[in-house]
Amino acid sequence: MYSGLLLLAAIIFPLPAIIKGIKKGQNPYRTVTDGIITAGVGLVFIYILSSVSAGGIAFETEESIRLITESLGEKTQEYKKYLSRAVTVLPAAMLCLSAVCGYAEYKGLFRILQKDNAKAMEMPPFRDFSWPRNSIYGWFLIFIISWTMKAAGSGLGEITAANINVIFETAFAFQGAALVFMIFFIKKIPKALAVILVIAAWIVPFGKNILFMAGIADIVLGIRARISRNQ
Repeated sequence: MYSGLLLLAAIIFPLPAIIKGIKKGQNPYRTVTDGIITAGVGLVFIYILSSVSAGGIAFETEESIRLITESLGEKTQEYKKYLSRAVTVLPAAMLCLSAVCGYAEYKGLFRILQKDNAKAMEMPPFRDFSWPRNSIYGWFLIFIISWTMKAAGSGLGEITAANINVIFETAFAFQGAALVFMIFFIKKIPKALAVILVIAAWIVPFGKNILFMAGIADIVLGIRARISRNQ
């Protein structure tokens, strides 16, 4: 039950903020960020609600892990450890999902709402997406704080660090994906191939790490800016 509510929250909760932002003519990325924050508040509310209820998220998670690992024989403990880690970073995963949904929802809703609203701003192409260059210092500060909390050895610190690590890696993997889209655009390679490549990189081992490193390099070295100047 609660797992389904989390999924719905990640998908549906950004919608009100996105509709409001489009109607106000707000910056698209600011609007999507507002949607992510709204979803985050909803996710926290659902976690709190489940924590005071019998059969909440923790219970559902334990039952799911038990049922999945029961038939795995000698590898039960290995898979159980992997699934437990996956559950630990579920909040971050849901937040990242809300970011993807918010971006897609903005693009879809813009097409509907722009007809009656001249102030609506179109979402720039994904190849132009970029974190502000000086934001990398803030990201690394957050990462260092989370690493310090983990080093302190507290259970809450380890969970917080694991979730921040997922958000940190995903944020810069998005930046790396945008770099891939820019390169394909410059080389006039079909966008569909860029989509396939990015999805494949996200799925295969170390692929997301490559996108992450590409994103860091893009911000630090200004790769896309240099590519654009050379065209």
